[in-house]
Amino acid sequence: MKHVIPIGDAGFRQEVTPQQAGWQYLAFHVHRMSAGQHWSDSTRDQELLLVFLSGGATIRVGTEEFTFEGRDNVF
Repeated sequence: MKHVIPIGDAGFRQEVTPQQAGWQYLAFHVHRMSAGQHWSDSTRDQELLLVFLSGGATIRVGTEEFTFEGRDNVF
């Protein structure tokens, strides 16, 4: 697996699949999003972990909603 993967388009920046990393259940995706932007996906049979490097979000899972306060940046 490469340690540096070139950046793709402005929204979807990077992906590491279980096959690339030798993992079984977890994929890694990096997204850059603007305020008010929406993103939707299915976790399929994979676990999901959200890590906010900056900013916050409101996450909807089924009928439940979770709001995360953000931070300006990782520093």
